[in-house]
Amino acid sequence: MDILRAEIERKRKQVEEVKIPNKKYLKRCDLIQKEEEKNRENYEAKHRTVASTPALVTKNELRIENQPKEMRIEPELDCNDLPRTDVIRRLRSRSQPITLFGETEQESRARLRKLEIEQPDMKEGWKNDFQSAMKEVDHELIEEVIKGEQYNTGKHDVDMPNSTGDTNWERIEANAQLLGEGDNPNRDCDVIREFFFYILTRWGKALNARDEVEKRSAEGKLAATMHKQTMEHLRPLMKNLEKHNVNADIREHLIKICRLIIIDRDYIRANNAYMEMAIGNAPWPVGVTRSGLHQRPGSAKAYVSNIAHVLNDETQRKYIQLAVCCTVCAFCCKMADSELLAPYDYMLKFPGKQFRSQLAKAFNFWLNVDVEVLNSVMGVVEMLHNASLMIDDIEDNSLLRRGLPVTHLIFGIPRTINTANYLYFAALSRCILLGKFKAVEIFTEQLLELHRGQGKELYWRDIVQCPTEEEYEKMAIQKTGGLFALTIQLMELFGKKQYDFKSLIANLALYFQIRDDYINLCSHSYAGQKTFAEDLTEGKFSYPIIVAIKEKCNDDEIISNHYDILRQRPTEVEVKKYCIRIIEERGAFGYTLKRLQELHDMLISHISTLGGNKELENLIEMLHKDVQPMHSLNSK
Repeated sequence: MDILRAEIERKRKQVEEVKIPNKKYLKRCDLIQKEEEKNRENYEAKHRTVASTPALVTKNELRIENQPKEMRIEPELDCNDLPRTDVIRRLRSRSQPITLFGETEQESRARLRKLEIEQPDMKEGWKNDFQSAMKEVDHELIEEVIKGEQYNTGKHDVDMPNSTGDTNWERIEANAQLLGEGDNPNRDCDVIREFFFYILTRWGKALNARDEVEKRSAEGKLAATMHKQTMEHLRPLMKNLEKHNVNADIREHLIKICRLIIIDRDYIRANNAYMEMAIGNAPWPVGVTRSGLHQRPGSAKAYVSNIAHVLNDETQRKYIQLAVCCTVCAFCCKMADSELLAPYDYMLKFPGKQFRSQLAKAFNFWLNVDVEVLNSVMGVVEMLHNASLMIDDIEDNSLLRRGLPVTHLIFGIPRTINTANYLYFAALSRCILLGKFKAVEIFTEQLLELHRGQGKELYWRDIVQCPTEEEYEKMAIQKTGGLFALTIQLMELFGKKQYDFKSLIANLALYFQIRDDYINLCSHSYAGQKTFAEDLTEGKFSYPIIVAIKEKCNDDEIISNHYDILRQRPTEVEVKKYCIRIIEERGAFGYTLKRLQELHDMLISHISTLGGNKELENLIEMLHKDVQPMHSLNSK
């Protein structure tokens, strides 16, 4: 009770101290406002006291200045909130000792604060320009997220160079004929500047023409940053060209480069001319040769026409040396890739029919994709297809592929697996270069589908479980349709028109897989490319085998506990022929041919519904002509 009375009394006194006229009640904001006014008055009174004693301040300052440097007492700075680890890091970044003799932590904080006040931008010149530009772009995007995203048209456009005249390529070509002719350096500077302006403008317009999603992507930010950095680096040169005071030897090399690009269109020689300018005698220091950058004493200064060069700075000289080393490392990586891809190169020596590339060309009749994009998509899919074949041969213990020993029998299983896995990611990197976010999503989903289907087939084989016909067809659409769908869906991202190809691709994948199962057991030409009835040796439940045993699953010669032909993975030709005769007697081959004909007719009908496609129809007919009745095959 006493505590309550004391609190009430304290509140009454506080109200009396801040009593405001004409107000019966007080709010908390009135109390806060009164406290702020009191603090402000105290602060102003304190400063008035300091200003009224200038002689004392001057005397103290003189006393500090007259002391030896090591005995001076620095004025106290408020740095108590700075952690010791940050103090150590920031002192080290400035090449300063962490602790002076007899210095306390508070004094070291004060010393750091003084250094940062006196030299705030001490290391500004050591920053990487490209990283700084990237940070500025990232900072703008972060501010958008914090303040609220605004989709204003042109918000992420790059800056364009300023120009007073109308620049066009015909004018540049005409003026380029005069470059270096006679003694007219002012005219040469104007022509070179106009050319650089034209290139920067076209580059900027191309970047600004992109959609907003692409501009905000990582690749889009990188392209914008490169343009920004190039503009920044060329600004001094453009100013010198405008003022007609470019150094003579640099102007000579610029004239040579511009003539090779504009008139001769010889970009290789233009690049060589640039390398002569960059590595030869023009703007680079002594110690730089065509073979690389060499060490030189610090006293050896570099000059161009008696003008000291920027690479007199040893730090920047080492950056150039690092760039040379990176180039050498990149070359070594390419050499290493040739050894890594040896199994892949072995497969490419004897390519297959490249059905997936033919399929892409046929579908391009509808989608009308640019040739460059089409070739990129076909390259991605063929790389994935060959990688999957390497893995399939290992999983199936195959002996032949396209009439030759399989890859893992030549290079070994570990090396073949590593190459195949490398190809998956190499194909992904190519897919990323297509420049569409959706491409990576399509790539991932279809490869997952492919491996889901392959996993089901391996599971049934290893536990000797015969799937139903419906389960098999779903597996075939996943396994074989994965790369088919990947091909077409990547093309659809760049297509001029939109179609619904889902059922067409599913039926095409199912037809292709059932056909492959049929000719594996029946075709003599296929046996020459691989081995006779290889699916029986693998223990695989192919479509004809599933049809043959679906009605006698409990007591069947093919997979029963008494005979167990499929479980034994037979390699003898006579055993395989016996099994094939059982499959034929049960009408499985006839049933398979009937199903293939149904799928063939559905494909042709679907193509007609979409408006017709002669190239795709011819491709399907080419596949269908290899499907022959069993008696025709036996007669050969």
